[in-house]
Amino acid sequence: MLNKQLLIIVLGVVSVVAGVWLGRYFLPQTETAEPEINGIYISPSRKVADFELTNQSGQPFNQAALKERWSLLFFGYTFCPDVCPTTLAQLNQFHSRLAAEGLDEDVTVWMISVDPARDTAERLKEYTAFFNPKFGGATGDREEIDKLAQQFGVYYKIHDPEPGADYYLVDHSSAVIVINPDTRLQAVLTGTSSTDRLVEDFQAIRQHYDATQS
Repeated sequence: MLNKQLLIIVLGVVSVVAGVWLGRYFLPQTETAEPEINGIYISPSRKVADFELTNQSGQPFNQAALKERWSLLFFGYTFCPDVCPTTLAQLNQFHSRLAAEGLDEDVTVWMISVDPARDTAERLKEYTAFFNPKFGGATGDREEIDKLAQQFGVYYKIHDPEPGADYYLVDHSSAVIVINPDTRLQAVLTGTSSTDRLVEDFQAIRQHYDATQS
């Protein structure tokens, strides 16, 4: 009698274990791991607060420009001697890699100028087109620039000109802000050392987003 009860218990345990194993390996998984990227993956994503800037063509640049596409925002200025041209050159390589695979149609790169005193719409248009004709630029009133920068944790500081000079430098963050098609902050990419890694990080972000939408 004891042996029969023991056999029933053993069979019950085996059934439970087999059920867990089958569920884990053969049934669809409802959760996916967050991507590991060079930067910060925002989960849950955060709504982008209202803002109103002007793009390189003199048209309004606001939330509507970010809807239903992936937007990569970089804050800088056209007179920047190093970080901006280096970052935009790498973003051009990134965009070209996506284009080669037919994955660029829903991806736009935007340079947000924190130096509206010098960066007119015309200058932004010429500057961004030098790196990639599909890149956009935007700037506006200081209050609106700050409103957008602060919600992404972007830092910048405009230095006073040297005595007798009209040229000045601007310290600023080098992070790339990733906005998803729902106009929500999805990630902040920092410390990207190569175009390959930038492409890998973005693709991981997009794939995770797509998986969570199904």
